[in-house]
Formats: sequence, structure tokens, C-alpha cells
Amino acid sequence: MANVEFGKPRFQPPVMNDENMSEVTAVYFAKRILTPVYENTEEVITAKKGENKKKIKARFVTEQKIKKEDLVNYEAETNFEKAKGGEKVTITYKKKVRDSISFKKITKAKIKEKVWVVATCNGTTGKLSVEINENKLTNTEAVYDNPVKFLVEEEEKTKIEFEIYKDIIVTPNTYAKEITLQPKSKEDVKTLIDKFNKRTDKNAFLYFKAENADATYQLKIFEENKEFINKDGERLEVKYCNCGEKYRETVECTRYGSIYGPAYWGELPLKDFPKWDDLIKNSIITIDEKSILIAMSENEGKLDSIQSYDSEILTAGAMQKTINPEGYGELPIQFWEFKKSYPEKYILYLENCNWKVEEEKKEKKIKKEL
Repeated sequence: MANVEFGKPRFQPPVMNDENMSEVTAVYFAKRILTPVYENTEEVITAKKGENKKKIKARFVTEQKIKKEDLVNYEAETNFEKAKGGEKVTITYKKKVRDSISFKKITKAKIKEKVWVVATCNGTTGKLSVEINENKLTNTEAVYDNPVKFLVEEEEKTKIEFEIYKDIIVTPNTYAKEITLQPKSKEDVKTLIDKFNKRTDKNAFLYFKAENADATYQLKIFEENKEFINKDGERLEVKYCNCGEKYRETVECTRYGSIYGPAYWGELPLKDFPKWDDLIKNSIITIDEKSILIAMSENEGKLDSIQSYDSEILTAGAMQKTINPEGYGELPIQFWEFKKSYPEKYILYLENCNWKVEEEKKEKKIKKEL
């Protein structure tokens, strides 16, 4: 019988080697980006009587619910200008097969917003535990109690755990979980908002503390004090914004045809705009143009009106500037011009309330006929 002290468990500490050792290289907040991945796919369709090449392609685009730009090749079984009906046509097109997942680091968010916690780890064993903490910097009091409470779906938590290799999201070494930046109870949320309101900038700065959650395996965490993004310019700035809360009781549900959506009809008619005289004096607008705009606005809306009950995501103002489901439209253009002309006011009134407009660089496409 082995010489073991009575009542004491037999325990052999694990032998640490390269096979059961992993390394944490980064932990950060991010937004998830889904990029469609396409493959060329062939479909054989039957031409209908009287159809020509243009109509066949248009029908195919509608039936497949794709964009006409996704068409790659068109090949008819026999040449025809107008189909007699029954001819076979082979169309090659780009078909979405999956989404490629990536994560982009962020340094700004808003209370109650959903964000992703991302960790990159080399190795195949171990368990990483991550807590969120606030660095109160020069403030006398913290907004949050450390560790910070957050939601994973509907469950309140104070730590996130990643099981190395098993919980991998993006190969070869990326782990991620989505959280909501708020506690669960209404009382805790109210307390948090009250603390935000005491700060001039209504913000707080968060960072991560990482720990090894499984002593069976060794987990290297090289960051000082096992803290990640706890340096100036790296921390997540969480802001509280109560923009629009005072309008909550005045937003109505309205119907447009068979579609229902929210609308705020506004209180500022275009004719009461206080700067008309300045615009005319500076030759930005003429008296006749003023009269036309005011007349048109009677059918469009007030300066502060906003609605989302038609095909567009949002329609705003007396000229009904829009944002479409892809994020484009007249309103983003106006925001972009405002951003270039008044950068500080853009940050104050838009970016601080999570409205962001970005310029895209698009490659010129060579138009080709299929």
C-alpha cells in the first residue's frame, strides 16, 4: 500500500509542457462583420414564348432574388431573338454560400448596446476567464462596480469564459461572445444612468482582466497585471445618451398602405425657420426659392419630423431625406457634408449618440454584356 496520509486525496499535479500550454495574445471589444462568400453556380432554365435574352435574365434575377450584377454568363441552347418556348438556357451566377466572420476593434459604445468580447489565444487546451472593469481615471467616483455586470442573452454575468479550442469562432485562434452593456434589473440600470449623469461627459472607460480558469493547464497571459486595453486610447468609452427620450410619448404608430411603422410628426414648420433672412442676405437662396420650398414642405413634413413606416429605414425633415436599408441615401450625404463643415458639432450631436457616417471607396467596375 502506498504511503498516503489518511483522509488526504491522492493528487498528482499536471506536468506542464508545450502540449497543455496556451497563450492569450489579445482581448478587446469589437463589432462583428459578416462578409458574404459567393461561388459560381449554374442553373438551366426554360425560355417562355416571346422572351428575349433581356427578359430571360430579368426573370432569372427576380426568381433567384439576386442582383443583375451577380450574373456571370448566359448561354442559350440555340440562338434566338425571341423564344418559341421550351428552349434551354444555362445561366451562371454568383450564389451566396455562407458568411465570412471577422471582428473589428471598437473603442466607443453606448450603455445598453450589444458588443462582442473577442479573445485571441494560441494553443489547444485550457480555459480563459475574462472580467470587465472600469478605470475611473481622474474621477473621484466610479460609475460601475467592479467587476462590471453585463448580459449574455437574458442572463446577468460578471465574467466570460472561453474554453480553448472548443469555443473557437474564427480559425485559427479567435474566440468571441456577444454581450449587452447593462445589468439585468431596472433598478441597477437606473442607478447606472444616475451615475453617468453626474459626469460632465456622461462616459466611463472599461478594460479587461484575464485569468486562467483551469489550473489543470497553463495559460500564459503576458500583459501587465493580466490587464488588456487598459491604456489611453485603447479602453472602451461607454457613453450614456438620452437623445430622443423626451419624444417617447409623442411617437405614433401609423399605417402606410399595408405597412405599419413609427412616426414623429414634429413641431417646427419650415416657414418658421429663423434663419431665412440670413440665407437670402448671403445669396444662398432667393425669395422665390424660399416660397417654393415652404409650399412643398406642406406635403412633406416639418423640420423635426421623422418616420420609418415605408420602404426606407428612416425619412427625416421637411425635404424628406432618407436612409435606405443598405445605409445609403440623401440623409447620409447631408450628414457627411455636415461632418466635414462642422466636425465638433458632428461629434456632439451625431457620433456621441452612435450616429456614424463613413466614406466608402468603391472600385470602378467595367461593364460587360453577357
